[in-house]
Amino acid sequence: MKKFFKILGCFVLFVLAVLYLGFLFVIPRVIDINPYKAEIQRIVKEQTSLDLEFSDIEPVTTPFLGVGFKADNIKLNLPDTSLLFSSDSIKATASIPSLLLMTVRVSDVDVENPFVNIEILENGEDYKLVKLI
Repeated sequence: MKKFFKILGCFVLFVLAVLYLGFLFVIPRVIDINPYKAEIQRIVKEQTSLDLEFSDIEPVTTPFLGVGFKADNIKLNLPDTSLLFSSDSIKATASIPSLLLMTVRVSDVDVENPFVNIEILENGEDYKLVKLI
């Protein structure tokens, strides 16, 4: 009976190791988020009245059970087509255990070469962004 539990334990550890390695290396290469690009842009437009543009988006996994995305060439335009924000790349990850507990905990956000354009309006008190809110 002892030998059975030892073999069962080794088998369970092997299965967990295979699942973990699959999570780290297979899932980011198999899942393609780009077909949802138009839907992501539509939701951002509906929720914020801002136009979002990006060239490529891909899933990211981390060794500490984090999952997220990496997007390249991000541009966020105001409704008058002026540029509000741009970046060469953005990567954000969230913890899977916190997502399972129905709480979003963003564990990491990396922004490469950010540009933020905030204009002061002619009255000298308001920012162009404030008019959106």
